[in-house]
Amino acid sequence: MPTTKIDAEYDPEIFNILGASITEKNIRNLLDVITTHQEGASKDDTYDDLIEDYFGEGNYAHTTTHYEDYESPIMRLCSYQVIKRDYEITECWYIKEGNMDRKARKLPPLFGNCVIGDSHKLTETKVPVPRRVTFFCRSKKDGLKWIFHFNTWDDEVCEFEIFTEAHHKEVKGVIDSIDKYFTTEGPLKGGCFTPQWKWVTLESSDWTNLILPSEIKDSLNLNIVNFIKNLDLYEEHNLPTSRGVLLVGPPGTGKTLTMEVILNEFPDITRIYAPAETLSQPGAINECYELARRLSPTIVIIEDIDTLGQAESHQDRNIYVSQLLSSLNSVESNNGVITLGSTNYPQALDIALRDRPGRFDSRIEFPMPNLEGREKIILKYAEPFNAKKIDWKKWAKKTDGFSGAWLRELVTTAFSLAVQERKPNNAIVLSDDNMTKSYSIVFESRQKANTLHSQEESLEASYY
Repeated sequence: MPTTKIDAEYDPEIFNILGASITEKNIRNLLDVITTHQEGASKDDTYDDLIEDYFGEGNYAHTTTHYEDYESPIMRLCSYQVIKRDYEITECWYIKEGNMDRKARKLPPLFGNCVIGDSHKLTETKVPVPRRVTFFCRSKKDGLKWIFHFNTWDDEVCEFEIFTEAHHKEVKGVIDSIDKYFTTEGPLKGGCFTPQWKWVTLESSDWTNLILPSEIKDSLNLNIVNFIKNLDLYEEHNLPTSRGVLLVGPPGTGKTLTMEVILNEFPDITRIYAPAETLSQPGAINECYELARRLSPTIVIIEDIDTLGQAESHQDRNIYVSQLLSSLNSVESNNGVITLGSTNYPQALDIALRDRPGRFDSRIEFPMPNLEGREKIILKYAEPFNAKKIDWKKWAKKTDGFSGAWLRELVTTAFSLAVQERKPNNAIVLSDDNMTKSYSIVFESRQKANTLHSQEESLEASYY
């Protein structure tokens, strides 16, 4: 029986018969391969016949599992890595069974791609994963025969079948090995992603980007940074290694930037970035925390936690809150899971969320910047520009009540005005006149935003 031999040291791209372009020669090559494979199977052979033929007269154990949706490519990758690690691949093709006649066909194997994020280099790469492939293998440990069959539709739903002449308990051992690989070496371990396993690219923010009062930085260091860095000491002294910290304050006061800085602080720890809308599906909160426990230590970021279930009725919103309470205070151990939540509207949070240690143990208030803080923020954003003649203290005094976000908008608008007024071939000079015009524009926008903010607060209050 003709077979397609492969060297386990080579990547599966060797099976890309058509290459990057479709030519008459490549099509003929593909047809030759298909014909060769089909000649190896009897016209009456079924899928089961081919499997049984491989194992001879002996019995074989069989199990099937499914990988679906966003889990599919990563779980197929983990399975493929375990297969390459623990087995010698002797043959590789795709066995397809006809829909009507059940006659089996041996076709060229088909591989897809899985996108892997690199939290250190802030890049994404594509790696090959089985799509429609049947691996004929022998165990490196004892030489026993195994078959691993991947059949994937639309790159979302994969039927993963395992056949072996070993005892059925050995099949469970393979599933356990894949799960262990996923939790210890898989691409999500130490990555930064959403609850739907989509990679998150972080800005290169660090503590120098944060202009906050020293007492807030001290609180962040005590409750989050030092806690995470010393998890082993907490465990050694039988203290909880889970923690919840709630960041509270008006929009634009630095909560989101703070969370980005903390995520960047721990590039080797698993980080799940979960804006409230990513937890809007039924069961998403429970699934998020189940994953966090498997990949711990894990930092879970829930941004705008007060908006959980916002599109739902009051009764349904309570369900989301209950799910979060259950996950934070789970009967399962949350050891190594640190939750960092943010809210603009703390009054909209259930009291059981905001005032109960073991759920959110600490609450850190982010106020509007004071006079000194406003001057530092304005100078930070104006630093790249030629603006030495501007009295920044004056603008710091004039912007009382401005958040960091509005101060950034003030400088950005002033720069836009300077660009607009610049004469050809002249350098861009940020002037006090630019700042005056910018202040007028931004002040009006801020007034409108504050009016809308007050309306939203009233609406939030009406729910409770």
